[in-house]
Amino acid sequence: MDPNLERYLIDRGATPDELRRAETEGWLTLLTIDRSLFRDQAKYSRAEVAEHSGVDPEVSIRLWRALGFPDVPEGPPVFTEESVSVLRTLQQRVEAWFGRRN
Repeated sequence: MDPNLERYLIDRGATPDELRRAETEGWLTLLTIDRSLFRDQAKYSRAEVAEHSGVDPEVSIRLWRALGFPDVPEGPPVFTEESVSVLRTLQQRVEAWFGRRN
């Protein structure tokens, strides 16, 4: 890993373990994007961010894609408290615009 990128990510709150996992598992780019946008510590997986926001897991995947984010593999914690809030707000706006669909 580039030492400048490593220093940047650590300065933005990534842990050395996160860096190793992201590089090994192929989600270093996602971690970099996340740390560029959010300073909070990532603590939620894809399923957990959906659960905490009250958004159906499949809908949450579609909402993140609609925002232009890449698909997130299940397992690694890449979402923050702010992510939960953003997802909840998006769901509420979609429901307000288009009505609730079951």
